[in-house]
Amino acid sequence: MNTQENLISVIIPAFNSELYIEDCLISIINQTYNNIEIIVINDGSTDKTKDVILKIKDREKRIKYLEQENFGVSKARNKGLSVASGSYIALIDSDDICYPFRLEEQINYMKSNNIDVCGSWIKEFNTKKNKIKSYPEKDNSLKFNYFFFRKTIPCSTVMMRAESIRNLQFDSSIDFAEDYDFLMRTITESRCQLGIIKKPLVKYRIHSNQLSKKLVEKNKYALTSSIKRNSENLGYSFKDKEIFFHYEVIKNKHKISRDEFKEYKHTLERLYNFVSIFCNCKSNFSYFLYRLIKNNPKIKNDIKCWAYEKGFKIPNAITFIAYNLFLKVTNQRY
Repeated sequence: MNTQENLISVIIPAFNSELYIEDCLISIINQTYNNIEIIVINDGSTDKTKDVILKIKDREKRIKYLEQENFGVSKARNKGLSVASGSYIALIDSDDICYPFRLEEQINYMKSNNIDVCGSWIKEFNTKKNKIKSYPEKDNSLKFNYFFFRKTIPCSTVMMRAESIRNLQFDSSIDFAEDYDFLMRTITESRCQLGIIKKPLVKYRIHSNQLSKKLVEKNKYALTSSIKRNSENLGYSFKDKEIFFHYEVIKNKHKISRDEFKEYKHTLERLYNFVSIFCNCKSNFSYFLYRLIKNNPKIKNDIKCWAYEKGFKIPNAITFIAYNLFLKVTNQRY
């Protein structure tokens, strides 16, 4: 890909998005940062998505329109990456909306902080509450979170340096959480520096089926598989049952028995050593252990003894309360 300096290529995959794509495109067209190209990939839509896009394209020359059969969002994004001319790549889903200052704030933040992959907070809409969702700002917390099932960069807020992801593509063999896998590989393969802007730059549409039990299970399998696959590529082997158990402990607050901890502590140590390749996550791991004790008081002595033996410090209650107060004041949620 031949890149143009300071040009931002905005990649938008679209499948049956006739109801939403116009709002998405208008939000990109009206950005305060004008040096952009808008690459829309029609992923085999069977509704009027194409008509809506082409109608807008007639009056907006910065739009590049591509189409393919319904191969899925990964191949659509890869198609966009293959024709992108920008030195920066921004992602947005066709049903989401950008605030007008999104791209300008991100490119300035990335330049000022030497960031390779930048995200932001989001404001949910199409719900009763329309909540603002916050995310950790710093590189080490974000990287830690990818392997400990906590808050990670929302895909529709992502902007990346094209040079940093030159050798990466979305894995088209994955049909769920493909963005999570791609962003994880910006850590494990491209060794990118991550960052989050602490304000919402994207309005994120909530659909009624997003929290269905079936999708939650698909998400569990996709996330655990991604961790397993990416760690294996660097010589760290985890069994499926280890990563599934890790997921249950964190996401579903599974109560750990003494016998289970005898196995789980080895998984934790290897995960910590793996994540430490990419960032200094010692304090993140310490606070994780504190939460683990809080959720599993019956085995707190087992956790403390193991942590002491391995040289991990566990914060006391006062330190942890102060830490959580800091997160609350700075509007960060881990």
